[in-house]
Amino acid sequence: GAIAAMQFAATYPATVTKLISLDIVKPYSVANEKLIYRLRSILSQLDTVISSDPMGISTPMTYEEARNRLIEIYMGSVDEKAAEVLLVRGLKKHTSKELYVFTCDMRAIVQTLVLNEDQIKEIVSNITCPLLIVKAKKGLQNLKPTTLNEYTNVYKKTSADFRLVEVDGTHHVHLTH
Repeated sequence: GAIAAMQFAATYPATVTKLISLDIVKPYSVANEKLIYRLRSILSQLDTVISSDPMGISTPMTYEEARNRLIEIYMGSVDEKAAEVLLVRGLKKHTSKELYVFTCDMRAIVQTLVLNEDQIKEIVSNITCPLLIVKAKKGLQNLKPTTLNEYTNVYKKTSADFRLVEVDGTHHVHLTH
């Protein structure tokens, strides 16, 4: 969600008045030398998702099984209470009254936009609205401190009001803390 919001705010800066990013500092990037491997991985993931149900998402299951599956998919980033919140929008009744299926389209989880670091910096430098990044202490650990500093400097230059706040919690901090 935050990556899509950042990309939208950068592409259409006049339409976004404020942006809050939860546990995402920047869109994902790939080193130039790894580009072809990343593209191959994306195509393989798309093929798997389209041709099968690798995560058991469309398999009818009980509510409890669905809740446990969601916790498993998010590898502990959500607890039972947070999973219940996500299930309100992500679960629907199956034709059997006792069973449910997930409503998400698994193709949406495959990261298809592959850009290098310079391209990502160019994109986010177009975010001009006030930007708040809420970074979870136990959230995504995919940034080096130097990269965090680089992007903080970009946002300070381009955003009307940039703030970075670190809080306790996991990537799903908005549900768990």
